[in-house]
Amino acid sequence: LGLITLLKWALVVSIPSLNQVPVIALFSQNMTNTELIFQSIAYLALVPVQELIARSTMQTSFRNFFQGENRVFYAILSTNILFEILHISNNLFLAIFSFIFGMFWGALFEYQRSLLGVTVSHALIGWWGLFGLNFLAIMPAPSP
Repeated sequence: LGLITLLKWALVVSIPSLNQVPVIALFSQNMTNTELIFQSIAYLALVPVQELIARSTMQTSFRNFFQGENRVFYAILSTNILFEILHISNNLFLAIFSFIFGMFWGALFEYQRSLLGVTVSHALIGWWGLFGLNFLAIMPAPSP
């Protein structure tokens, strides 16, 4: 959480067009408190479903499918490439960030062999990036 906050600060300080953007943007977004709460609940409810599909189903299946010493890496990579197809239609930068964190969460799942830690990490980092820091507001919009 600290690293992504530091990243946003570095972007705000170094890119002139972002100088007026607050680093922590939780209550400066263009939504009411009710909308913020509703979207937060919806996001936090979706995270366990995403992790169940991505880690328990896809990554575990790929790990069992691939052979050789790099099968875990290929399983994590394949899962994230397929999962990013869903994100890239929304925003390229969102897809890049979620790919990086997806690789982290895939490795965390392999290390822990549990969805609990991965789901909590995904919920905290994702919520902070989307709502606390409002990263989507500073990312370029997709061209038509």
